[in-house]
Amino acid sequence: IREATLEDEGEIKNLLMAAFKESEGLHLPLKPTKKNVDNFFTLEVRPALINRDPAYLVSAGPFGAPSVPIAFSCCSTCVNNVYDLDKRVAIGVITIIAKPYRNQGISTKLHAKVLKDARNMGIESVLTEISISNKPSFNSCLNFVRKAGLDYKTIANKYECKI
Repeated sequence: IREATLEDEGEIKNLLMAAFKESEGLHLPLKPTKKNVDNFFTLEVRPALINRDPAYLVSAGPFGAPSVPIAFSCCSTCVNNVYDLDKRVAIGVITIIAKPYRNQGISTKLHAKVLKDARNMGIESVLTEISISNKPSFNSCLNFVRKAGLDYKTIANKYECKI
């Protein structure tokens, strides 16, 4: 696990494209297009990287071969600069784990590192969205907060009304 930087743009975009192709757990029906990947990176990820918010990349590969990025996670504290809030919060941007590497504890390690960094930045809570169709991520989140002894509550629901 290493800190992600703007120099990792290509690797992060590759992970985003893979996530958009799988369309698992995304709360927006994003098509796997270069436009969507570029815009998501520019609007969601890049500001967090510029702000030096908690953002991490994990790479792996066969012994002796170059490693490739297999996971990325970041949150953004930019909202604290934009709004006057009652407390300092972070917004969970995205966590991506390449399919072959899921269910190996990588997201748990990433989230622990992101939350530790956020806490060290004076962040009091993290707001995140997990699609109800993404049961593994939801269960992972619940297990993580329980094991870490964190307070957790549902604060909002999103609804889709087809018209």
